[in-house]
Amino acid sequence: MKCEDQLQDILSRLDKQSESIQQQVDIWNDCLVMLKQMEPECACAFVQTAQEILKQNNPLYVQDERKLQLILWAISKNNKSTTIELASAALNSDKTGDKEEYVDILDNLNDPRTIPALMSAIELDHSVGKLGGMARAKAINALLLFNAQEAKYLIISCFKDSVYRVRKAAIKFLLELNITEAAPVFIEQLKEEEDPDNLECLIDGIICWEQTKALPTLRDILSSEWVHNDEYLREIVEDAISELQAIEKPATTS
Repeated sequence: MKCEDQLQDILSRLDKQSESIQQQVDIWNDCLVMLKQMEPECACAFVQTAQEILKQNNPLYVQDERKLQLILWAISKNNKSTTIELASAALNSDKTGDKEEYVDILDNLNDPRTIPALMSAIELDHSVGKLGGMARAKAINALLLFNAQEAKYLIISCFKDSVYRVRKAAIKFLLELNITEAAPVFIEQLKEEEDPDNLECLIDGIICWEQTKALPTLRDILSSEWVHNDEYLREIVEDAISELQAIEKPATTS
C-alpha cells in the first residue's frame, strides 16, 4: 500500500463515532503509534497532507483539525523544522480553532526556533471564560523555559488579560527573569487584580524589587473588603507594608 493510501486509512479511523472519551483517546493513541512507525518512509506524504488540510478555504471541521494535529505530533520528533513551520501556520490560520494543541506541539519540541510562533500564539489566541486562555498561558510558560527576554514587553501587556491564568503566567515569567522594568505595572495591577494567588505573586515581586512606591496602594487594598476579610491575604499585605516601610525608612533618614 502506498504511503498516501496508508496514511488516509489510518486518519479515517478518527472519523468513526466513539461511545466514550476514553475510546477516542485510545483510537488517537493507536493511530499515533502507527503513524510514527511509518513516518520515516512516508514523511513527504505526511507533510503534503498537512499542507492540504491547512489550505482548505473554510474553517476546519473538528475531525480534520484532529488529523492535522495527529500528523504534526507524528513528524515532530524527526522533522522539527517542518513541524515548526506547519504548527506556526496552523496558529496563524483563521481556519483552525484549537490553538492550545499547536502550542503543546511547539512546546514539546523544546527548540528555541519556536519562540516567534509562541509569541504569536499569545497575540492570536482570544479564548476567554473558565477554560479560556490556556494557549496564551502555555505559550508564556514555554517562553520562560527559553529565557525569552525578547517577549518581555508582549508579556507585560498580558497584565490586562481577562483570564487569571494568563496573568499568573505573565507574573511568573517577569519575576523569574527579574524583569525589573515591569515593577510599575506590578504596582498598578495591585489595584486591579482579583485572584488571590496572583495578588500574592504581585506582592512578592514588589518586595523583591523593593518598590516602596507601592505603599499607598498596599494600604488602600488592605482596607478593601475582600482583603480585609481574608485573614491569609490580610497578613500578606500587612507583612509587605512592614517590609517596605523598613526599606523606606533608612532611605528617608540617610
